[in-house]
Amino acid sequence: MDKDSHNALQKFEVDEVLAKHALLVRTNLASGDERFAGFKRQFNEKFPKRDPVLRGFAQASLWAIFGSPLMLYYLGQPAMVIVELHGLLEHYVRRDLPKFLTRDKAGREVIRRRIDRATLKTMADDLRELGVWSESDVSVVKRLAKLRDGVVHNNASVLSKALGQEAGQDLGDARNAVDEIDPAPLLLGALGLLVKIAKCFAPRS
Repeated sequence: MDKDSHNALQKFEVDEVLAKHALLVRTNLASGDERFAGFKRQFNEKFPKRDPVLRGFAQASLWAIFGSPLMLYYLGQPAMVIVELHGLLEHYVRRDLPKFLTRDKAGREVIRRRIDRATLKTMADDLRELGVWSESDVSVVKRLAKLRDGVVHNNASVLSKALGQEAGQDLGDARNAVDEIDPAPLLLGALGLLVKIAKCFAPRS
């Protein structure tokens, strides 16, 4: 093997691969505080202090549910934030949707089994029909679902469409485009959707 070929293969050595990713993590960590500062600004705009009830619901949900996506956001991993948000939202929607349909516990369990294989998009439409979510809320869910599907299935076409970019990009370009987006609006959008559900079951004063 000549010297040039040997040098070219160096980057594939396990030490080089691990060092590359360790550097990426350190670089992302260095800007984590900046990302959180931006998230806090957007949180305060969406859930202002002048509305203590709404803000209280949002803060409680953020504390109780959103630890994992927040950590991924701090680490600068937009694709993983998207996947985590979709799974989180799907879980809580599937848990709570039967409560809107019947007060009977046994009936809820029957409904829950029926919707066990339902997609988040389908359940979002159900919540819209029940008046819990709006059409714009469903649009947030559908965009999140498209991004999640593109990431999980490594589908460049789906990712490009979800990002509003030209079709025909290769997977690397599409994934790079995902890594460039700020997932804070998706985080806050998902948070707002769960707050709307939570408020429906809050005790009336």
